[in-house]
Amino acid sequence: MENTAMKKPKANTGKRTFGKRKPSLRLAWLLFSLFAFILIMASSAYSRYNISGSVQGFCFNNTLITGSMYNASSLLLLSTNTTNSNSSGGFFIGFPSSAGSVSIVLNATSALCPGARANKSFTLPASPGTPAYTTSRNITLNPSLALIEPEGIITNAPVNFTWQMNFSGTALFDLLIYGSSLVTQTGITAKSAIQALDDDFYNWSITATHSARSLSSENQSFLLDSTPPDCSSSSLALETLYTLSQVNLSWPECTDTIQVSNYTITAENLNTSATYSYTSESNSTSISLATDGFYNITVCANDLAQNQACFSSVTKLDMTPPAINQVTINPIPITEHTSAITLSVNSTDLFGIRNVFGRIRVPGSSFTAYSNFTLTAGLFTKEYSSLSLIGKGLKNITFDICSKDTHNHTTC
Repeated sequence: MENTAMKKPKANTGKRTFGKRKPSLRLAWLLFSLFAFILIMASSAYSRYNISGSVQGFCFNNTLITGSMYNASSLLLLSTNTTNSNSSGGFFIGFPSSAGSVSIVLNATSALCPGARANKSFTLPASPGTPAYTTSRNITLNPSLALIEPEGIITNAPVNFTWQMNFSGTALFDLLIYGSSLVTQTGITAKSAIQALDDDFYNWSITATHSARSLSSENQSFLLDSTPPDCSSSSLALETLYTLSQVNLSWPECTDTIQVSNYTITAENLNTSATYSYTSESNSTSISLATDGFYNITVCANDLAQNQACFSSVTKLDMTPPAINQVTINPIPITEHTSAITLSVNSTDLFGIRNVFGRIRVPGSSFTAYSNFTLTAGLFTKEYSSLSLIGKGLKNITFDICSKDTHNHTTC
């Protein structure tokens, strides 16, 4: 039998040895690694945007919240919705994470107030990570009442009144004239009303009731002016002829159901079609005309709504003397043997030539002989045979010629 007590121990070789892991420890290590991997993946997969908030205002209950997510290029990435039906008005809506920043648009639609809508827009950062990015946004949703028309100055009667309500209810229509109640209608469920009114200044408002809640609009003013001014007693008294550019005008005043705001004056040159326009605050003014011609001068009375009533008259302006375009003397040259001279004058004027007149001066050795002439309009040709030219200094014969138009303007 071997004596084990006396057995010699093995020598130390300097190498360290390890025993094999027990199976239970190896399994625990694998389970821990798998759990950590799943936790990391789950945390990454569920990184998201969580948006909470509440719908506030009278119409908060039973509200549909629609959320839309857009990228930086305004491309719709996702749309989702939730319904709020609790008494607090709270809501929650979520979106998956994004590699870039996103814009969120929340739209709220009320079932309590049909037509009541509100929205809220905001931007969220990129990749919210773990934990999820959480934010809170509130939306206010109230009944609204807004007046649309009429407002300002209107010209059509009867008058159509329209307004907007984002809820179903009954309305009290109140129309005022200079602060005194004129028309009141109750129980209007539509959003319009028609009234036959006289020209005047008005204020109007709406008071609407929904679910025992009263909502009132502010007053809105308008002027109804559907009638043009009355100029039946007005006329324009013009002179037959004006010879200066400044023309003074006056006329009886026109009347209007509201007010005549001003007068516009238009002078049209019937020969050239040139038009000159002026404005006057009163029933008299001066206008300036630039060129000769027949003029149609029209005066229009304008009220606050720019309704017009007009009257006109015709006159003429002649500031320019006639033109002498050509003078023809025959024969040329004139000698001591010339027995007769034919004189022709070409003269024109817009309003016509009355006559051409003048004289022929023939100087002598000690005196000057004159021969006066008058050419009637349209003829302007004259023969002279009684004038003795011998020895009269033929080199210095002078012709003095003048032309006179029908308004006695003269050119020489």
